[in-house]
This record gives sequence, structure tokens and C-alpha cells, in this order.
Amino acid sequence: MSAGAWDGNVALWRSFLPARCAEALGQEGNAAYCMLSNYSAPYISAAVFVVEAQSDCVQLVYHDWVPSSARQDDDPDLRAYMIAFQVNQSQGFHASLKPEDGWFNPACFIHTEFNSTNPTIGGVSYVGAFGSWLAGSNGSTALRLMDDCGDDVFCNENCSFNRYC
Repeated sequence: MSAGAWDGNVALWRSFLPARCAEALGQEGNAAYCMLSNYSAPYISAAVFVVEAQSDCVQLVYHDWVPSSARQDDDPDLRAYMIAFQVNQSQGFHASLKPEDGWFNPACFIHTEFNSTNPTIGGVSYVGAFGSWLAGSNGSTALRLMDDCGDDVFCNENCSFNRYC
């Protein structure tokens, strides 16, 4: 997405921009970037819990032009791109989140189809993971569940059908 499009997205979605982030980035004309967690995270003091698919189908299909049939596609270049997408996301989590922040990050080709029973990681759904994180969020090490697939970006077999892609 072009830099100029972010202001339009903020208006379209009526996005909340954390005040400290908007003030800091607004001096450079980039306050709209605060809509993105990698920009806003350093300005948020509260602990956060992130729920995100490793292969978010809306991001990949509608923003990165990956074919919606990617789950069945054996194209090595497409697989390499999706692996790089997942690696970048994982590195972003580690780089921008605080030690007390938690996450639930399954290897699924979905967008918002998380519910109380699937997907799961190690038998735990995001509802269970969030509850455990919330109960233990007293400054101790945060709960972080992330599928590790190696070269198989869709290794989680507990993913629900995606209705968006």
C-alpha cells in the first residue's frame, strides 16, 4: 500500500490512533502509520495479547496478490514468499512486543475465523490461551503460542474454513 493511502484507511475505518504514537509520528506526517501495530507498539504501555494467523489470507490475497488457492499450490516461489511472510511476522512479534505481551499465532490460511474451539495450538484455542495469559499477566513471562512449521506454512490441521479468501 502506498504511503499516501494510509490516511484514507484511517478515515475509512475510523481507526483509533494511540495519542503518543500519533504525536511522535505526526511530526513527520506519518501519524496514520500508528494504525499498524509495529509502529504503535512502542508507544503502548499496557500489556497486549495478539491473535493473528501466520498466513493471514486477507493480507496475502488482497494486499499481496497471492492466489486464494495458495493452500493447494505447490509453486516453490509462492511457498518461499509465504515462508518469508511468516518469518517476517515472527521476527516482528519478537522485535516489537514487550516481555509481558502474549500471542496466539497458528499456521492457518484464515483471517478472523478464530473461535472457542479452533484453531488450536497444542490443544489450546485462542480463547483458552487468552484466558491463561490474562490470569497470569502480572509481569511474569507471557503466554506465547506459535506453530512452528518449518517449510510447511499450513501445518496446523485445526484451522477452520476461511470465508474471506
